[in-house]
Amino acid sequence: MEYIPLEQLKKLLEEEQVSVTLAYGADGAADAENGAENSTAEISLQWVLQFDANDIADGGNVRLTARGFTVTAGTQSSECRNWDELLRRLKDMGVVTEAGAALLSIGGGFETIAAYEANKAFDALDMRGIVGKYRQLADSFELVGEIPEGSWLTQAQAEELIAGCAREARERAYEYYEMLSEKERTQLPFFDEVWRTAYAEAKAHAERAERGELGGESPFLCDLVYRNKTHFSEPQEFCRHLYHSVSLIFEQAYEIGRYVGGVDADNFPCDPKYAPLKPYLLSVTPTCSWHCTQTSQPHYVYRFRLTDETAAWLLQYRSDYDLEELQDLAFYRGEKLLFSSCTHEGFHSDFSEEA
Repeated sequence: MEYIPLEQLKKLLEEEQVSVTLAYGADGAADAENGAENSTAEISLQWVLQFDANDIADGGNVRLTARGFTVTAGTQSSECRNWDELLRRLKDMGVVTEAGAALLSIGGGFETIAAYEANKAFDALDMRGIVGKYRQLADSFELVGEIPEGSWLTQAQAEELIAGCAREARERAYEYYEMLSEKERTQLPFFDEVWRTAYAEAKAHAERAERGELGGESPFLCDLVYRNKTHFSEPQEFCRHLYHSVSLIFEQAYEIGRYVGGVDADNFPCDPKYAPLKPYLLSVTPTCSWHCTQTSQPHYVYRFRLTDETAAWLLQYRSDYDLEELQDLAFYRGEKLLFSSCTHEGFHSDFSEEA
């Protein structure tokens, strides 16, 4: 556990707008460093909605504005209007001294200042920095795009894809089931029965939706969990994930079915800007899930060899978030994922140290 100076604490809260969790013991923050049993205080900006009605023609302007801080210690929360008031409050609690405070985490996930700064630097990498980091580590990369207009899937491909979607959905649901406490599991039968029952419900619900028989009922079965209209409704959070996972299978099957048959066409994008990549194409995989997301819409995942030529092609983009029809850049060494970027969400992740 390290100490964070007060000036840096102020910068993190006010300028970088991240939450900070500090440790303190019965006799003050110093006890945390000496291994005493300690409590925690989480400090974050207090956000308020402000409505500007001046431009009433556009319905006004709503924005989030930071106004003071919230300090949460145990089950108790208090508000401080400014930094000086926050500092007095933390000193009264024994959380900070003149030297600083005992740091537990920044942003909920970084236990040291160095780890937080390293992640911030990684988040700021542009395409040149990304390619420079992974050029020597990776041997291939992926880009993902919607199935091109006029392209199609064979019946065998569609069936294989739907079966894969069903396996992934079951695996996701089982992961959530495994996370339940023993007490929570007493509310449910064994997982196989849970899955069979939910699958049958989702299938019947999808068929009713296709026939237009839902009336005012939500087409999303997971919405019905909160209204106790599903066979399983407790534990509520697990049941929401369960019915979302199983319902997604039928949404995916419907969307995949739209691409079966039709006119045979090249499954490579026709836009000439992608032509320089085609000689390095390793594989094209139809899927509804890839390294950073899952969806009901089938997409193609294109795997390319990483060479000086393909690296130069990537460098025409300022950042990984500027990729267009083919997006969601990922780097691999063999089948090991080293880097994953989610273009539309605007975040990327490094897995190279786990390789």
